[in-house]
Amino acid sequence: MPRGKPVYDAQRHERWHMTTARWIKLAVCLGGTLLMQYWLHNWAVTLVLTATLWAIFLAPELIGLGSGIGRWLRWARWHEREGLHYEFKGVHVRVQEEYRERWLCLEDLGRALGELPNEALLRRMNAEGLREYDRRLFVQDELLLNYLAERSSDRAISLRTWVQRTVFHPIRQRR
Repeated sequence: MPRGKPVYDAQRHERWHMTTARWIKLAVCLGGTLLMQYWLHNWAVTLVLTATLWAIFLAPELIGLGSGIGRWLRWARWHEREGLHYEFKGVHVRVQEEYRERWLCLEDLGRALGELPNEALLRRMNAEGLREYDRRLFVQDELLLNYLAERSSDRAISLRTWVQRTVFHPIRQRR
């Protein structure tokens, strides 16, 4: 089977240039150091005189390496919680997500509302709408919306709007 014309891959070409440039920089620094050592026959003086050469050529590479390591560490720390931070008017609200359902921490909702939602009333409305995670009581988003619909305070209306816009799944809202 005849091979066709090779396809140009810009990213591969760019990577090749970057790798080649790094090797050339390293070779220039090493060559300069060895040449200086050949002339001076003193490693201490050679390293002092060629430190500028090493700094000029390798500093951008080391800075890039450091920022890459920093990005990787940040990703490793936060990738599990990506997109799961919710805050209502400065109050962090813990949200647990299960398939097409989100559960909001009752304690956090109490801080957001200024009063703790009535647990007994929530249980009468829907006993399956309350669940415990990490020794904290969580309420299902639909049950919370029904509970907040019955409240007339400005804070409850504002919280209901926030839950509908940011926590409640848009797919479930279309039903």
